[in-house]
Amino acid sequence: MRALLVRALPLLAVLTCALVVAGCAAPSPILPTPSPTREPGTLTVTALLDLSGPRASFGNAQRNALQLWVDQQQVRGTQQLRLRWKAVDVAGSEARLIIELRRASESDGADAVIVGTPLARYGDNLLRATELARLPILLTLPAPEPPLGGGRWLFALAPGQDRLDALVPADLAARGIVEAPFRLVPPGTDVIHYPAQLGGVRAMRLSGAPKEYPQLAALLKQVVPAPIAYFPYPTDPNELGDLKDAPLVALWPGSRQVVGGSPAFQSPARRDFVKAYTDRHGPPATWAATAFDALGLVTAAAERSAASAERATAAARESIRDRLEEASIVGIASTYRFSRSAHGGPLADDFTLLRWSGSFVTAAR
Repeated sequence: MRALLVRALPLLAVLTCALVVAGCAAPSPILPTPSPTREPGTLTVTALLDLSGPRASFGNAQRNALQLWVDQQQVRGTQQLRLRWKAVDVAGSEARLIIELRRASESDGADAVIVGTPLARYGDNLLRATELARLPILLTLPAPEPPLGGGRWLFALAPGQDRLDALVPADLAARGIVEAPFRLVPPGTDVIHYPAQLGGVRAMRLSGAPKEYPQLAALLKQVVPAPIAYFPYPTDPNELGDLKDAPLVALWPGSRQVVGGSPAFQSPARRDFVKAYTDRHGPPATWAATAFDALGLVTAAAERSAASAERATAAARESIRDRLEEASIVGIASTYRFSRSAHGGPLADDFTLLRWSGSFVTAAR
């Protein structure tokens, strides 16, 4: 028996070496990560918003509007697709925006993304991220005319900042004010010491939000007549504070369609939105209505793409983009018209200067 074991040892050694070599030479194959697939009958949307930081009020208003859209659709029960959506905080950071855009595309399998943070320009990194994400991206705050290279994925639902800024000199001209407006910069300046410098000034232009000028109302009450105070877009009407007082005139750009008082030109859908939003959160800002429209536009495009609902996510995204390029839809904040060669969609005439009147927002003219 002992002799038999001795003779078997070399064979066992050979077999052991063979197994070790085989294990080293043939590792388990690494399978590629599967691309996200479209869940049948479901539309997945991610909203990238500024929910913290200095622009948190802009993001929260948009999140509130998106939730209102979802709630109203559930009550009506008319949607063809089941909607899955979530809001993600990007805190005003372009780097975080790019990270979350990639996450929405690759991990979440989103069919479209709503971006609710302003873009002064399209940086190379952002454009590259857009090309890689390959899904429709709807911009609800001011951004330049979207470039059409890299897949035609960007859609602007708000006017560019240059168009909004042009409303102020047009209003000054209409009022017969020819001198340059007095500018208060930077925000947070101790404006209570400015009355002596405002003698004869009929208008002033401010670069920050009303909350950044806590003493402005007291200042304007010391000057007779009080200069017109022009605020930038976006300005939240719920932050006007004492600037709502009747003798003072504070103006800011926005949609003439998102006003209170039920003017005769306002459609029933717009009137219903203003009332429903006001009942929940106070008077809506234009960008809240724009976010509401963004979800409606994506849903309508997806429903018109219903034939592709069972296909892979990539094909569904392209179909939604193509349907958006055919869109001509009357929304809440504006009427939107896109095409294959034009992705800046809001109607310019829908935007004007707004003011506070009594208990609601109205058009200045």
